[in-house]
Amino acid sequence: MKHNIFSLSAACLIAGVVASSCSKESLASPDPLLPAEGVPTLGISLGVEGATRATNPGEFEPGSGYENYLDITGNDYRIYFFDTDNNYYLATFDPYLKPAINPEPEEGTYYYTFMGQVPSNVGTRFKLVVAANWGTYPEEKEEADDAEGSFSLVKGETTIEDLTTHTGSQFEALATPAEGEDWLGPKRLIPFYGVRSYDLTDEKYGVNQYIDSEGNLKKDVYVDLTGDALPLLRAMARVEVILNNAFASFSSVKMTRYNSKGYCAPYSDAEGWQFDYTDYYHDYDWDTDFARVPHLVGGTNDANAVELEFKKVSSRKENDDKTVTPEKWVAYVPEYINVGTDDYTVITVTLANPDGETVPGTGDGDTEGTDKPEWDNPTKTIYFATNGTKESNDITTAATRSEAGRYNIERNNIYRFTITGMTTEVKFKVDVTPYSSVVLEPEFGLDRDENGNIIYPQSN
Repeated sequence: MKHNIFSLSAACLIAGVVASSCSKESLASPDPLLPAEGVPTLGISLGVEGATRATNPGEFEPGSGYENYLDITGNDYRIYFFDTDNNYYLATFDPYLKPAINPEPEEGTYYYTFMGQVPSNVGTRFKLVVAANWGTYPEEKEEADDAEGSFSLVKGETTIEDLTTHTGSQFEALATPAEGEDWLGPKRLIPFYGVRSYDLTDEKYGVNQYIDSEGNLKKDVYVDLTGDALPLLRAMARVEVILNNAFASFSSVKMTRYNSKGYCAPYSDAEGWQFDYTDYYHDYDWDTDFARVPHLVGGTNDANAVELEFKKVSSRKENDDKTVTPEKWVAYVPEYINVGTDDYTVITVTLANPDGETVPGTGDGDTEGTDKPEWDNPTKTIYFATNGTKESNDITTAATRSEAGRYNIERNNIYRFTITGMTTEVKFKVDVTPYSSVVLEPEFGLDRDENGNIIYPQSN
């Protein structure tokens, strides 16, 4: 059994843009869409990379299809400004230019472009917080609503911790899709979250001469932040069970327990949690990326957790090019704690025809004259542990690269169980692979001509 964790890649650029076209050509144009005179303008382009495949355990794997999908056209996203001193809410980015339709991929990447006014109270030191596919978002109000269960954004009061831990930042787990329906789709999306702090007074941005005495950007200025990527993190994990055997097929694959809700954003109350991208992103360090502490509703697994059926997404097929597409079963789930607890979850797999052979019936009762499988126990158990074995699962501490143990189900990870044989023993390998990050590379600032000179709107 092989166990991999991969990461999903995407790029978000904040830059001056000339039109609503979602293309790399439009981002490269030296002629910006001119803002109102005296108003700093923020342009954003989100680029989400398509699929590639990593083959070795411990590598990072980009996602595919709706694993990368941000529902921009449905307005199911928000970009917030927070201050860097106390993580207080400052403003919400309100673009006046955004994609009218979902773009087609260019060389495997989907580009979304935006433009809007920079809020006057943002200043030069701030954090950008990106939320996407959350479904609902809090409204900005002058003061907090005291009604039970209510939540709103109040300038100078609401913190990033408040935003990422309130009830509205939770999502309902996806149920097993109906016949003919996929796990992910336009109405079945993975929530995303990302945050990063910026200090425009840093000399590397080269805009100090465009900051006034009150610490605000001067009129019509653009600031280039493309060198500082803002990674996005998925709120779900993908679990795969692959049967790589020409003589068998599964009739059922189930997870015995799963959490019915999850949080859209990662969070930890441990000392050192900074509410910045460094909480979950470490330049693809396999042992630390991405968020390694599950953020569970109520802090624990569901007390009355029920089982979840996987969906069969492919049957075994021998292709014309001599390759083989194996049988695969998939589920997308919220985080789940397996380490240090007795209510851990496992996967059960049931063979439709264990060995492809039958023996005569035993002759007792209704079985007389019929055939039955040679293997009387066609259901076996796979553990979220090193090599998927019970022996590793009995080691209740977390598995590492060098020591056996259990795996929590953590956001943004792929848990891939590949079974090569299933007779008296289960033979398989396990891969735990993080998605590669969804990267946001923000620009807002100086627009220059081909000679590097700053372009300003001409006033009449």
